[in-house]
Amino acid sequence: MRLKQMNLLEWMRRLLVIHSRNEMRFQSHRKLLEISFQHWWVELHLLPILIYKQMRSINLILVVR
Repeated sequence: MRLKQMNLLEWMRRLLVIHSRNEMRFQSHRKLLEISFQHWWVELHLLPILIYKQMRSINLILVVR
């Protein structure tokens, strides 16, 4: 039980360290993050189209065979 408590505390401490690091990184790369988020959002919207095109090309290949 004591070991578990210790591990939990250690884990929480590590989480905090990671979080603070991420926070600093986030502050320094906020613009970059925003850009990448927008990019991700665009990709999310384009994904169905890309999948559709992929499917069509697969169908065409199947038809050709």
